[in-house]
Amino acid sequence: MILVTAANGNVARQLIPQLKAAGADVRAHRATAGKDEDLLALGAQEVVIGDIRDPAVVERAVKGVDKILHICPGGLAYWEREIGYSIIKAAIAAKVEHVVFSTLLHPIISDLLQHQTKRDVEERLVSSTVNWTILQPCDYMQTLVPPSTFATGELPVAYGLGRRHSTVDLRDVAEVATKVLLEGAPHYFARYELCGLPQAFDADELADTVAQVCGRPIRVRSVSGPAFMRIWAQEDGPPIGSAHGLDDPDGRNFARRVLVAIEDWYGSHDYLGNPNVLTWLLGRKPRSINDYVTDQFAAFTARQSG
Repeated sequence: MILVTAANGNVARQLIPQLKAAGADVRAHRATAGKDEDLLALGAQEVVIGDIRDPAVVERAVKGVDKILHICPGGLAYWEREIGYSIIKAAIAAKVEHVVFSTLLHPIISDLLQHQTKRDVEERLVSSTVNWTILQPCDYMQTLVPPSTFATGELPVAYGLGRRHSTVDLRDVAEVATKVLLEGAPHYFARYELCGLPQAFDADELADTVAQVCGRPIRVRSVSGPAFMRIWAQEDGPPIGSAHGLDDPDGRNFARRVLVAIEDWYGSHDYLGNPNVLTWLLGRKPRSINDYVTDQFAAFTARQSG
């Protein structure tokens, strides 16, 4: 039995069907009731409902499982350290065989607040007695191009326009997570940086890729982090944020500080990784920005014609 946290999130919704197809049993955790049938339809055998900030909920979710894929749910970054510690403690008590923690690329960047919390969970996991694997994906391609870009010809960008970035397709991240969970021991005590192709690009290069795919000129518009989130909130496609937990003033304040830190750091630094590890794990080239934009444009065209 494999426990998947943040089971209604974008990675988990790609991961659960792959685990089911491989014959694995999945227990899916989500915070609130109402979409249990969706998760069961994806392939989960069980759904556990409850606030993951509650250690009693974590203990109930972990009981009887062999492996865990832990991703902190969107909107709960303020509590991520405590949630991660609780997962590790429960895994040790339940004698879980393998904990896979999906975090992010370069958690050593302390100016980025969400990196600090993930880094601390990584440290606790590495210091624990459980078998662990840490996945460190860079920014998801799925957060880059709102579908409205194809209609308006305008690409909103919420980071320094001249800065170069590495990204990864969340579908490749889900494929690697599936591989690591199913294969187990060969991946114990490994930390995998997951980056797609091309290795890095800036806003103009991204706009050029979109223009080549959709056949129209694309202009870049610099926007703030909050404005970018508001654009995505009105779009079709995978959400890039969650309101869960943000009714708490401390959570809201931390989320605002995270956005400010992201704008400041991304505006003055390149965020770079290497695709070699992901290529090795997949046994093929990772998906590229061109692949992602082509799929995004095809989905947009289908919605328009439908």
